[in-house]
Amino acid sequence: MMLKIILWASIGWMPILICVMLINEAKFKKNIAVGVTLPYEAREDAEIQKILAKYRKNMIIVNAIMLVLACACMFFNDEMSVMTSWFIWLDAAIVAPYIPYISTNTKLREIKAQRGWIHPEEQHTLSVNMDAIPSSTWISPWVFAPSGIICLLLIALIKKWQSCTSCLQPSALPSGLVTAICTATRQRW
Repeated sequence: MMLKIILWASIGWMPILICVMLINEAKFKKNIAVGVTLPYEAREDAEIQKILAKYRKNMIIVNAIMLVLACACMFFNDEMSVMTSWFIWLDAAIVAPYIPYISTNTKLREIKAQRGWIHPEEQHTLSVNMDAIPSSTWISPWVFAPSGIICLLLIALIKKWQSCTSCLQPSALPSGLVTAICTATRQRW
């Protein structure tokens, strides 16, 4: 039960945050709405306003559905099902709100192209001399070898220690740890 509460408290609010963030995209900022740059006169255009209102409504609906599905994740009982359902829900909660976003973005781009709202700056081509760009440096893969070796050694030590736990006494940790170390040093690797 505590796992469910912790997961609900830590990631259950994600659809609200995503909803607020993506609804804010429907407001014109520097003539950009839902990722599309439109001219100033598009702010008062009835068709654009209708598309943006529908976008806001769809965004609220999608995120309300995700909140209801988050409540459904609370009905699982075993730990594995709880974790699996929450992580699948989290993936869906992140991806689902972008479906109305992409749909609205596509509609706005089509309207922009139909009405000829393409600026001259968007139409000219810029050439760059790629030889003038300095070459990038890269990190050798051997840099990661020491950390990999250390991890493999730690895994081997843990496996060896786990095989020696049968000789541990049910006592306090320090004496049990001392027993395991003494037993491990007597056995050959």
